[in-house]
Amino acid sequence: MAASIARVAVAHPGLRIKCHSADPTEVVRNVLTAKADVGVATAPSLTEEPLLQMERLPPQRAYFACRPGHPLTHEDKPSIQRILEFPSSPRDCAA
Repeated sequence: MAASIARVAVAHPGLRIKCHSADPTEVVRNVLTAKADVGVATAPSLTEEPLLQMERLPPQRAYFACRPGHPLTHEDKPSIQRILEFPSSPRDCAA
């Protein structure tokens, strides 16, 4: 997202951009209530929402880091489903 925001800022230097991190439900609510003009969220259940214009973003590469000895360190290529089986905490894994 940072690269996309930077391109928009360069192309439109007078545009005021504010970025906030929020739960997907809150992102959608903020767009629907006009608290935000644009939102980025995982919201597959809202694809038929008539008040939203949705666009699928291209796939992005994600990197995950785990503490030494974490069970995922013993797997060559854990799937995202496997990674999500573990609760996120500062002590375990961070995305």
